[in-house]
Amino acid sequence: MIKVTFTYQNKKFFALEVKGHANSAPYGHDLVCAAVSGVLPGALNALELDPCESEWKESDGYFLFKAKKELSEHDETVIETIYVIIEGLAEAYSKHLSLERKETP
Repeated sequence: MIKVTFTYQNKKFFALEVKGHANSAPYGHDLVCAAVSGVLPGALNALELDPCESEWKESDGYFLFKAKKELSEHDETVIETIYVIIEGLAEAYSKHLSLERKETP
C-alpha cells in the first residue's frame, strides 16, 4: 500500500511524505502506482520555491518533500491541488492507497 501523509504546522504546509508500493497489479501494469508517480513530480515541478528553501529525499518506495520556509500562495495552491488529486485516488483505490493529513504543533 502507498501511504501519503501531508503534514502542516500552524495550518501551513510543512511536509509531504509518500511510502510504499501500491501492488494493485504486476510491475509495469500498476495504475495506482502510475497515477501517484505521475501526479507528484508533475505537480511539484510547478512549485516556485527555491530548491535551497526545501528538502527532498527519494528512494525506491519513498519520497519526502519538506518546506524550510512558509510557502507562497501559489505554492500552497499547488500543494492543495496535489492533496485533492491524491484524495480522489485514495477514495477510488482505498485498498492500495491511503491519505493522511496531520497537524503538528
